[in-house]
Amino acid sequence: MRVISFFLMGGLLLSFLHAGRLSPLSSEPDWKRLHDYQFTITRERFEFLLDHVFSVDRGMRAYLRISPESLTLFSDSSKTTPLFSLFFSNEFSSVRPNPQEIRYPQNPLGDRPLQGLRICLDPGHIGGEFSKLEERFFKIEEATPVEEAKLNLMTCRLIESMLLLYGAEVVWTKQEELPVTKIRPEELHDEALQWIFDLGVERYLPVESEILKRANMLFYRTAEIRARAERVQDLKPDLTICIHYNAGDWGPNPLIPKLVEKSKLVLFITGGFMANELKYDDQKYDLMAQLLEQNFEQELGLSSKISDRMKEVFKMLPEQYKNWPAVIPMKEAPYVYARNLAANRWFRGPTLFVEGPYMNAKDAYERILAGDYEGQREIQGSMVSSIHHDFALSVVQGVLDYYRQLKKPLEENRKFSPAIWNP
Repeated sequence: MRVISFFLMGGLLLSFLHAGRLSPLSSEPDWKRLHDYQFTITRERFEFLLDHVFSVDRGMRAYLRISPESLTLFSDSSKTTPLFSLFFSNEFSSVRPNPQEIRYPQNPLGDRPLQGLRICLDPGHIGGEFSKLEERFFKIEEATPVEEAKLNLMTCRLIESMLLLYGAEVVWTKQEELPVTKIRPEELHDEALQWIFDLGVERYLPVESEILKRANMLFYRTAEIRARAERVQDLKPDLTICIHYNAGDWGPNPLIPKLVEKSKLVLFITGGFMANELKYDDQKYDLMAQLLEQNFEQELGLSSKISDRMKEVFKMLPEQYKNWPAVIPMKEAPYVYARNLAANRWFRGPTLFVEGPYMNAKDAYERILAGDYEGQREIQGSMVSSIHHDFALSVVQGVLDYYRQLKKPLEENRKFSPAIWNP
């Protein structure tokens, strides 16, 4: 295996060190966009969201100077290069309206309870010829292969049909097993090498195979999600739902996957930025943009209602993460975690990331192989509906539950109240 030229490595390293404040495939943040949020949040509320949802390890505070009236965000921890300043609202009466447009169903208790809402569906992964590259494909012995992207698309189509019946307008980030991005892995070798240097070149001998692996990851994890984020920005939905099927431990050899006993359930909302991610200015920008949009209550409320429905249907226990600082448990909702996933970070507006049953769990695998079907079938000795139908119905019923119980404008929920927010 041919090792990349050390002269090339040295030249690229020098250039990357001069451009190291942005993560791969990022552009300079548009800090002016955040000026619309001046005086839209109190200091108390800002600090609560920062410390309990968005930067629980307090990594962001290394770049912040906060006074009672305002904050300044810096690029460097020595606080010599300012990026953005924000003025707080000092009294509840002076909170300016949040520029993030919020729409509500016209009649959530009527026959078309979601009319007036635009909901975006984001079926996870690309699929097709890219399914193996994404590592979202597996096959057990002579059984039909399982491709997650196909399952996500199938479930999203069922969700769409149900949402339309309830009056929602439905839009999509993509509807085919094709990438949204026009970038391909072979165009990303320089960025892959930058990533290796950022991680610490001593940890990875930058041979071609390692560069190729990371170029592939940049393609389907970064370029693809950024392209979808641009669609979300153009579509301006009131809610985006990212649909995925989860998986358990494959075992020591991923080429010979094993089945685990039972699925577990998890939903992710926006948050959980880690200190090592915030060394990049674009990640600082994303944290500020998401925090100032103030979608936390809506994302948590919707995710909680959906998880209640999924728990009821699938009897899944909550996912348990130990010693993993990338996920922040929401004590109000045991199935919900804040996590800095690309979709949560880059999609504007409330975004839910729903991880469905395990593709490789004994309680789901045979049902997944059965595909979608009408009514019920006997599978493993029980009469059951299509797993995709049950997944879709749980999501839609959770959305209905949330909007039907919403009793006051969300803008009021966005104002800081010690009785609600005292941790």
